[in-house]
Amino acid sequence: VIELSDLESDHINATTCCTRLNRWLLPETLAQLMTTILLLLSFEWLFLIFTLPMTIFLIRRGHLGYYDPAEIYNRGLLKSYIRESMAKMAYYLIGFFVFLFSMIMALVQSSNVENSAVPT
Repeated sequence: VIELSDLESDHINATTCCTRLNRWLLPETLAQLMTTILLLLSFEWLFLIFTLPMTIFLIRRGHLGYYDPAEIYNRGLLKSYIRESMAKMAYYLIGFFVFLFSMIMALVQSSNVENSAVPT
């Protein structure tokens, strides 16, 4: 988001911006794919349903040369890239809190089970 905002306000050139953004596409896709596979293997269906749409989106989008410096200013692509980045950021933020809440609930439940098993 910051890179695209800097490009929009002409603080950096299009080639530098697109190079920096394209560098992160493959690691983002691989991390999302790995998360989806781990959720599938652990039979966490609710979380799998939550992560599957983003995984499909990232795989269908591709990862090599998605941001093109020659085309980024044409047809409003810059605004659509900014909207896409904001939507992904909101998705990952919501996902972070959902997973964090789930982890805390699992810890609390395991703590309650251990406390109830100990005779007093």
